[in-house]
Amino acid sequence: MLMRRSDRNFLLEHFSAFYEELARIKQAARSQELTRLLEPDTPHAEIDPHVMAERVAARLLAVMDAQMHEVRGTATGAEMDAYRRTRYVMAALADEICIFDLSRPGTNDWTAHWTEHLIEYSIARSRIAGRQFFALAKALVECRAPSVLEANLAAVFLLALQLGFQGMYRGPEGRNVLRAYRSRLYKLARLGDIGKQREHAFPQAYDYAVQVDESSVQIRPALSPWLRAAAYVTVGYLLVSSAIWLTLTWSVVNTLGGAP
Repeated sequence: MLMRRSDRNFLLEHFSAFYEELARIKQAARSQELTRLLEPDTPHAEIDPHVMAERVAARLLAVMDAQMHEVRGTATGAEMDAYRRTRYVMAALADEICIFDLSRPGTNDWTAHWTEHLIEYSIARSRIAGRQFFALAKALVECRAPSVLEANLAAVFLLALQLGFQGMYRGPEGRNVLRAYRSRLYKLARLGDIGKQREHAFPQAYDYAVQVDESSVQIRPALSPWLRAAAYVTVGYLLVSSAIWLTLTWSVVNTLGGAP
């Protein structure tokens, strides 16, 4: 039986699905297999760096557009607004990863053209994600009477920070600010269990913290099949347990090479 939208964190589901594609691109780029990912039939073809950036951006936007079509068909006004903010978080994280994490100065680098294809600009016609991310996060954590939907949105912002977004606080001097945001977002995300029965979706998560050696795998999604299933069911209970939330979050981070 399908879960009702109110019974699951659909925002985190969509964020996770988007990040799987982003992580696939990230790992392909780092292993110099991006052409193979984009052109599986001609993996050794030469792709102009500008065209490469354009195609990577189009691939990410296709995921977001498909999600928007799905959400728009069933969402309430409040859910639609929350999903738009989730899309903005997706865009901010993707742009920052492509600009900072995947840049290879001194090479024929496709990321040097990324500012011409910013995901943020494509969906919001703005180039201020380094500041706007934190403006949105601040408004969220300062809400006096947060709803379950807002708690779920806080989980999205928190996971983006755990996965490396730093924005205007990039660098050693911003670490304390980022830590403070993580703490406040975590407290809000825990409110997602309002009105829900407190039970463990995955008892085994309390016995083991899943560790994945990234060096032993090739191109793979951000979440392994088990982790993704665990995440979806867990957020279906709206983060009923802080222990499960921490286990899954850090498992995701460890799978992808760790949080900053």
